[in-house]
Amino acid sequence: MEEKVSKTKRKWLILLGAGITAFCLLAAFAVAYLDAIITKAVNHYGPKITKTDVRIEDVRVSLLTGRAKLEDFYLGNPGGFKSAQAMTAESITLRIDEKSLAESTVIIDSIEIAGPEITYEKVLDTDNFKIILKNIKKAAGLGKKSSDPARDKKILIRNFIVRGGKVHLAK
Repeated sequence: MEEKVSKTKRKWLILLGAGITAFCLLAAFAVAYLDAIITKAVNHYGPKITKTDVRIEDVRVSLLTGRAKLEDFYLGNPGGFKSAQAMTAESITLRIDEKSLAESTVIIDSIEIAGPEITYEKVLDTDNFKIILKNIKKAAGLGKKSSDPARDKKILIRNFIVRGGKVHLAK
């Protein structure tokens, strides 16, 4: 009887060990390919959320430092606007206080936008950025009063830096 118990225990321990190993390998794979996963996600879901063309060439994320860098960012204009894009940027770098992610206020230490080119275009009583923001809010289900405190997070941006930008006004 004791031999049966130890064989059963051994089988469960082997299964548990295999499960833990598989989980660790999956986590390591996700971390190793996180940059590519985020790039594909932004390029796939960005247009669906903004209802415009959205592209980034590359993303580099460091989970240890809370830093993310997007390179060659492109945000198109919604339909009905003359100019092709609302914004492009050579790079956008975010530094976030990763400890604040679990708090009610998420702290972004800095956002640095290098080489942005922004085109502001007004049509009737609205503009391209109002339409893009409206599309994002609609896709995210915002605008409705929330009773969920997890959705009521605040964001504090300590430094917002723009380097080498151009702004165009389209009529």
